[in-house]
Amino acid sequence: MDITGMIIRERDDTLKAARDAERVGQFAKAAGLYQKAATLQRQYADKLGSPTAKAEARASADQLAARAQTMLTNPPRPRPVVVGPSGPSGMPPAPIGAPDSGGEQTAMSGDEQALRSTVEGLITKGSHVSWDDIAGLEEAKREVKMAFALAFAEAPTDSHGRKVELFSWQRILLYGPPGTGKTMLAAAVAGQIPGATFFDANWSGLASKWFGESERLIQLLYVTAKERSPSVVFLDEVDAMAANRETGSESGAAKKVLTAFLTALEGVSDKLDPPFVLTFAATNRPWSLDAAFLSRMAKAIYIPLPDEAARKHIFALQLERKGYEVSADYDDLARLTDGYSGRDLSNVCKQLIVNMVYEQNPHLTEVVDQGIDALKQYHIVIRPVTKADVERALHQVRPTVTPQNVAMYDQWRQSMGY
Repeated sequence: MDITGMIIRERDDTLKAARDAERVGQFAKAAGLYQKAATLQRQYADKLGSPTAKAEARASADQLAARAQTMLTNPPRPRPVVVGPSGPSGMPPAPIGAPDSGGEQTAMSGDEQALRSTVEGLITKGSHVSWDDIAGLEEAKREVKMAFALAFAEAPTDSHGRKVELFSWQRILLYGPPGTGKTMLAAAVAGQIPGATFFDANWSGLASKWFGESERLIQLLYVTAKERSPSVVFLDEVDAMAANRETGSESGAAKKVLTAFLTALEGVSDKLDPPFVLTFAATNRPWSLDAAFLSRMAKAIYIPLPDEAARKHIFALQLERKGYEVSADYDDLARLTDGYSGRDLSNVCKQLIVNMVYEQNPHLTEVVDQGIDALKQYHIVIRPVTKADVERALHQVRPTVTPQNVAMYDQWRQSMGY
């Protein structure tokens, strides 16, 4: 299967749809589509072999993400929608987006289809990530599989032949340091649960400057998830929409968004009757979450830094599975990298490969000056990866999670009993 070709086609289709939406003033829809295009562009970048091509592709992804943010925070002012010669009070109807009496901006009325299209843009049609691509996280994998198993397997009967009522965790909070695999887990769910509709949502895809629109997007997200049941909703960086209200730093609009979010969650039962919607909420800052939101999460799973066995697995995934011969002992590599997250280890492997390729091909940069045709005829030379390669890369890539960070998670876990 040509995964790269599929990514390119979906990216181009999404980008065209984003530009079409922007052209007709559907800025919330355009923002969601530009964000999705940025994600697809990053996936495409990861498939490229050339460091230069990767950098260019990632720069393009960053531009698309920036465009998405512009659509949310500073879109062109929408044109007024004239409903009739006058409003209910005899006054001309206020332009869409005009400030209301509270000084907030009004949602784009009558554009329900645009909002629904934004939600549809969050649907991930498939993923090439499998369970085996994720090192560790066995508890999280088990909980996902059990949720679906209990929902769709034949329920037992009691001695009178009546169905026994079953429950499963359908609202799960994933928390832990950044780069530990929370998003990878979501990607695996998208690809490994046949027949499920997967919604990859984060605050940037749901936020809107127009008063009332974010709340409606959240409502529509769960309405659509129910309609397309069985569904999995992955909410990344959930602290952005479920921040603690007791701090007093949240605006009135933010509190309304949280209320809408809590209402949407409450509308999804833990019972296994249709429709089935499994919600994953991920955060790096669990202590920032609102108590009411935490109470609605049926289960919280800590996603820690990878242990020694998981680090060995990550090195194997990042090197051996990608075709590199490894002469170093994986046990030694795991011991060297205590305190590194999965993302850190991925960056270590990328750095050591760049170092090794440059060492084995010292004139490669000169070939670049000769043009694309010369590069296409050049065969890159590599050698087995050694322990020294890893040690050198470790001096260039330092762990991003400190012991103090880990202590904060441990303290929060103890205080909450998770």
